[in-house]
Amino acid sequence: MRLRFDGLNATVDVPDRADFIDALRATAVDWPFTVTEDAAEPAGRISFSDNGYFIHLFGEDPIPATPVGAACSLVVSLAEALVIENPQRLCFHGGAVRFGDRLVVMPARARAGKSTMIARLAAAGHTVFGDDILPLDEKGNGVALGVAPRLRLPLPACASAQLRDFVAAHAGPADHRYHYLALPGEQLAPRGTAAPLGAILLLDRRSAGPATIHGAPGHVALKLLARQSVMRTDDTRALLAQMHGMIQGLPLYVLGYSDLEDGAQLLQRTFASWDVPINAPPVQEEAALMGRLLAPDHDGDASGGRDELAGYRPDLRVVANPVVSLHKSRGEAFLAGTGETAGIYHLNPVGTAIWNLLGEPTDEVEVSDLLASAFPDVDREVISNDVAALFRDLYRSGFLIEAVVAG
Repeated sequence: MRLRFDGLNATVDVPDRADFIDALRATAVDWPFTVTEDAAEPAGRISFSDNGYFIHLFGEDPIPATPVGAACSLVVSLAEALVIENPQRLCFHGGAVRFGDRLVVMPARARAGKSTMIARLAAAGHTVFGDDILPLDEKGNGVALGVAPRLRLPLPACASAQLRDFVAAHAGPADHRYHYLALPGEQLAPRGTAAPLGAILLLDRRSAGPATIHGAPGHVALKLLARQSVMRTDDTRALLAQMHGMIQGLPLYVLGYSDLEDGAQLLQRTFASWDVPINAPPVQEEAALMGRLLAPDHDGDASGGRDELAGYRPDLRVVANPVVSLHKSRGEAFLAGTGETAGIYHLNPVGTAIWNLLGEPTDEVEVSDLLASAFPDVDREVISNDVAALFRDLYRSGFLIEAVVAG
């Protein structure tokens, strides 16, 4: 049957089976849906056969799944449809928890510990606005989707007895991979609930040491926001400007912690009152912090890029795509594209220097030669590998195009 979810034009195809519908209702707790006869291409599809459930993704073979896994995939498709239908609004991978009347937003890469921390804060009685996707409204407020928080299984070693007891007492649908929480009362913000952002918090989970709160460097926060943003727009430049505005208008913090209880208790003490200034000294060892926050992904992050490098080779003469522009903010450089190249890509200082060379046709070897001359103490193979990785990333994203040779 075909379903349409509240607030979306997009539809999804699902099997009319009780176990799947039950899992979907428990996952999208407060996201109502109705059966529709709409003939448009669906945004997501789940099928069922004698061999079980299957997730259908564009251009890929069907993926076998449990009812919970299939429901999880469908919710991701719905979130993507929400982004597509609202291209001028920011949407982030990350979580948000309400302290008082404001949200502490935690943009974080996968497996950074955000869902575990958010579940622990829920156990302390805080209201969850989301642990995976947070859209913003036209006023810049965070908006709840009404989707239950999800924990990966098995629970991490840092999960305390308090958290394990809470998870057991509020068990939602689960399989071998995911465990959803059935939060009581208003602890899961109803769909459409909006709240102002109070702070951006970067999670820095460490192997040892006490929990600490530090002031986060603005350019580090901007880089993480750009990486964690979900964009389906013809022009990312406006969204980059909105992110820059967020960084300028909100306090930015880093929570360093090794013990979940220690970290959660520090957050509760820190944000107990928004009227009390937070004494958060600047973070130390910024380079190491960036490595932890951004690993394991590479430093660039372009949305909507091409999956293949068809036609690319190291000696291909390329040039910067004229629809891509360079933006600098707080000492950091970002590329922002339009049209088919819509995306955001962070450049380190060397990458910025290389981009400035790409105003004229060049290739990997030529740029590597220039850098080797400028940095004779750096191993040539290291330079060549770094240049090759950057060229391929930018070409894959459409930020570089083949130079036209005059005849």
